[in-house]
Amino acid sequence: MNGASEDSRAQGARALPWVAAAAWVCWQLMAGAEDVTWGWDESQHAELPAARMALYLRAGELGGAMDALHSCTQYPFVWPTLLGVVQALTGPSEAAARLMGVLLWGLTMGGAHKLTIAAGARAGLEERARGWAAWGALALSAASPLASAYAGTLFHAVPTACAVVWALIAWLRRGPGLPPRDLLAGFAFALVFFTKFNYGLLLGAALASDLLFEWIREARAGAAGAMPGRAARLAAAPLALCAWWFFLPLPGGAELATVHREAFLGFLSGNLETTYLSPARRLVEWGAGLHLQPRLLLLVLFGVACSTRSLGKPGARLLGVAALIPAAILWSHPFHLDRFLVPFAPALWCLAALGLASWASSSARAGRAIPWVLLACVIPLGGADSRALAGAVGLMPAAGPERVYVEGELERLGRLGAGRRRPTAGLATETVSGILDACAAEAQPDERVGWLGVSSELSPAALHLGLLERGGERERFLRDAHRALDITFEGVDPGWTDEALAAWAQDFDVLFMTDPPDLGARPARAFMRGYQERLLALGWSASEVLGTYEWQTPFGATRAVNLYACRPTP
Repeated sequence: MNGASEDSRAQGARALPWVAAAAWVCWQLMAGAEDVTWGWDESQHAELPAARMALYLRAGELGGAMDALHSCTQYPFVWPTLLGVVQALTGPSEAAARLMGVLLWGLTMGGAHKLTIAAGARAGLEERARGWAAWGALALSAASPLASAYAGTLFHAVPTACAVVWALIAWLRRGPGLPPRDLLAGFAFALVFFTKFNYGLLLGAALASDLLFEWIREARAGAAGAMPGRAARLAAAPLALCAWWFFLPLPGGAELATVHREAFLGFLSGNLETTYLSPARRLVEWGAGLHLQPRLLLLVLFGVACSTRSLGKPGARLLGVAALIPAAILWSHPFHLDRFLVPFAPALWCLAALGLASWASSSARAGRAIPWVLLACVIPLGGADSRALAGAVGLMPAAGPERVYVEGELERLGRLGAGRRRPTAGLATETVSGILDACAAEAQPDERVGWLGVSSELSPAALHLGLLERGGERERFLRDAHRALDITFEGVDPGWTDEALAAWAQDFDVLFMTDPPDLGARPARAFMRGYQERLLALGWSASEVLGTYEWQTPFGATRAVNLYACRPTP
């Protein structure tokens, strides 16, 4: 009886982290905002290939699904494929797609708990301290406003974070004489790489560093003979998948392989000439965005400092390289977006939690101090420390609309649930619905649709997804949604002649355009007005205004946007 009771308690203890993660998921689903819709990257690089895969899979057309998978060039295929498989069951759905991100962060939270326990065991931390550390890592994951916000989007940050955590768990479970686990760890790394290339390269650098330390240790012990075979097994899955994707992308051929290689190299060389985002801005995002408040960042840094004495041990060493190598690269790289912080944050939190647990168990004084330290870091102050941090680094304007805007952004950064705007860079849902309703009412279900002056806030994919949702033909979506529908997205005039403009326009039955040509009224795209006027001079006729929509600028002013449809004159 006692044995059965102890087994039940152990099973209950193992289930508790998953119960906590499930509770967080339910909370997010109930409290999540629905005020903005698809952003450009979400719709173009995640949902568009996913929706194409879903429609092909629903019809049993595996060749079409593979074509959609191979179209994932700038951002690789793992995340769109997962979305596509799920939506093959539900049909293309924004709600179903966003649900997947929330579920994956819940899986990341549970993984952070398991990763901390596994790393703590390898580092020699006592069981009680490992348990407290694991709950600390889970709590930091649950209390991250940035992770909470991006979990409700289709950006690749949260799927990558989930893949990274479980790849690290698979890496820790390796061991001499366990070839299947080496193969599994290599496959887990390959999933990270093909979720997003740059994050995969960062994880690859961390794992290679850990493997090198392991090899050196085995060599000193005179047991390095098995390491080449283990390294080969670790590399087997990544090399096989890279060979398929970059050299023989069956069922495609050499031409498709060239497209994949060029896209990958272009991705790696992009954004290197971007102006460096200031250290002040990065510090605010680390302190007031990634963490609930700057005091928690201080606690994490203290925990990392406490962990340094354990970095020579396998588990702590792995977390150290997985957290600190990406952090150093992200801090120094000129191009920076706040979502870049999410994929490797769980490794940082696990490392910090182990360091804090080690410090708390090091002496009776530290054990008595830790509850007060935690209380001082989590007690709410109404965002006062976030505003103080922004002011200390020179990001808080003295007064006026700019200060109100910055204070509002700081408040937004610190929100975990209700009232948090999705960071999608999309338009307000009400505005997009109005525009898409008008477009769907004007265009016939199978007509070829173009847009003269497409905007950053309404991508071609978002237009086609909206038309599909509003009764557009499946065949039109699969035929047209992945093709260019505008002259250019860049803020550079391509210099088309009237003949080139006419040749482009004849591929469409109806062309939509707005006044101003760019929804955000960007000066760099004002040249599109000239193309709109030239199209009308070539014999196309503009409709009456299909609708007028309000555009809200960051500082509160509103701008009216008029929508028109153009057709060739009979």
